[in-house]
Amino acid sequence: MSKPLKVNILTSTDPSVSFDKTSTPLIAGAFEDNNHQVITHSSESLPSYDELLDCDVFVDRSPITDPNFFRGLARAYRIKRLAHTDTPLMVDNPLATIIASDKRKTHKLFPDLVPESYDLDGITNHSLIDSFKDDEYVVIKNPLGWYSIGTELISPEDAHDKYGEATDLVVQKYIPFTKGVGRVVAANFDSDFQVLCSYTMIPDSWRTGEGVASRFELTDLSPSLEKLARMVAQTSGIYLNGMDYIESDGKYVLLENNTVPNLRVPYHYMGVNAPHLFVEHVERSAGRI
Repeated sequence: MSKPLKVNILTSTDPSVSFDKTSTPLIAGAFEDNNHQVITHSSESLPSYDELLDCDVFVDRSPITDPNFFRGLARAYRIKRLAHTDTPLMVDNPLATIIASDKRKTHKLFPDLVPESYDLDGITNHSLIDSFKDDEYVVIKNPLGWYSIGTELISPEDAHDKYGEATDLVVQKYIPFTKGVGRVVAANFDSDFQVLCSYTMIPDSWRTGEGVASRFELTDLSPSLEKLARMVAQTSGIYLNGMDYIESDGKYVLLENNTVPNLRVPYHYMGVNAPHLFVEHVERSAGRI
């Protein structure tokens, strides 16, 4: 890349927030290693949209899930485009981020790939939970939760008692994994799709995420899994994807597609320099806009 890029990274600088504390510095360092200028902005003291978009590349690594923030960002971006001023490469598209950060929207986008799921509205909860009355367990999720925070494995009977009148939660079929939870980290922009790493997370619990210890194994990417990952990335409209899946009955089941995947895991545990591969992909993409 001949022209240095100005890169704005939005992240959390609150020391009490554990979100993505190890991955973002690797990404910033990879940009700086390639002689790009990196400016970090705090999600705890948000600058204006214009300031965030005053760059060549905008990278969101924040824990923000408020759709109003991303709608405002999308409007500011559109105004810049209509005014024929320079607009940055967005990692990620703010409207795609809204969908990815809310599991209810992801379920509607990929109804044939995700586990059977229903939105709890406080009115029809009992009939929805009864959809799984013959199962030993169901999963209750906070649809806006990060790292499985707010996720519970519970019997259908107990779910009736505990969540019969709950709102803003999801009840989902529990599909146990046998080989762990797979993750494909991939970049996609303008049909330039590249898998940065494919690995399996093997937790000491029924789930991955906050408070769970996991070991990691690098996995081969089969043609069918690559095809699925490409389709999910392109349909989502997400640039940097962290696609979590399990294998069940010979099929891939998509659990979620994360917009802020951890790049430290492949870098630290498997020797794959995913941050550098990501920066190379960004350099290619920025040359096309």
